[in-house]
Amino acid sequence: MGCPVDKVTKKDGGSALLTNLDRAVKLAERVVRELEKCPLDAEEWGKRIGGVRRQASGIGHQGSVSLGASSSRPVPLTCKMRLCWSDADYHAGNACSPHLARMLADVGVVGVTVHGRTTEMKFSGVVQLAGIARVVEEVGGRIPVIGNGDVREPEDAVRMMRETGCNGVMIGRGALSTPWLFRDTWSAMCGEAIPSTPDDAEKTAMMRRYFEMMREYRGDHYAMTQIRRRIAWFAKRMIRKDPVTGRIVGVKPLKEAIRVAVGPADVHVAFDRFAAGELNQFAEVDEAESGSV
Repeated sequence: MGCPVDKVTKKDGGSALLTNLDRAVKLAERVVRELEKCPLDAEEWGKRIGGVRRQASGIGHQGSVSLGASSSRPVPLTCKMRLCWSDADYHAGNACSPHLARMLADVGVVGVTVHGRTTEMKFSGVVQLAGIARVVEEVGGRIPVIGNGDVREPEDAVRMMRETGCNGVMIGRGALSTPWLFRDTWSAMCGEAIPSTPDDAEKTAMMRRYFEMMREYRGDHYAMTQIRRRIAWFAKRMIRKDPVTGRIVGVKPLKEAIRVAVGPADVHVAFDRFAAGELNQFAEVDEAESGSV
């Protein structure tokens, strides 16, 4: 119930379900009933849902899920949603997400994630923290509420939890360009110093690992397709200022080398050349594209 993409919503999927709450709840209830046929022991169930027990103090809601005395639990079902379909409904105070979250809890859903935008907003505009806060208030601690949207820096996650009272934060697109965002966010939530930004060698090692993990789990064809798509996201955090000249150093040659790579060996050659300083260039980079420069 969180996807706003037209090709999904036109088939009554994704966030189109926000326009028919009865149908959405009946669907969730049916899944819950089916999952009851797949019990997990208490230890495994705790691993799957126990992540909502945060150790970071002083941030967000302090509730947690109790496993009770039973030795087993069904596979837990969680749901993701947006605030509502239309901007007009949200600004009129008629967002359906608080009511929907409460109804989902009634039928056995063990947690919800709320993207703080309407379907009409898609990925534009600014996340509405007040909308997430209303969901937290409505469920009253019965189930954990995870906030989502515009978490690109550790401070964004801390602010979301403090202003909404949510139990945790889901990070999506921000992780595509900043894989170490999870590490930094946890440090911020625990009140610890945020580690220094990885250098180019560490970032290159992350890209290599990402590529090799895709090869291992999905095969070479999938890995090649994805690295060509994702290199542009990684590159946003590779752009930097030369410490001597102060000029912006771009990584367009690295992106091009990855995009024309024929096979995995070519990808690693491109990474090797970048690490050796061969695939850097001085370039005029648009501020919006450069991200952290």
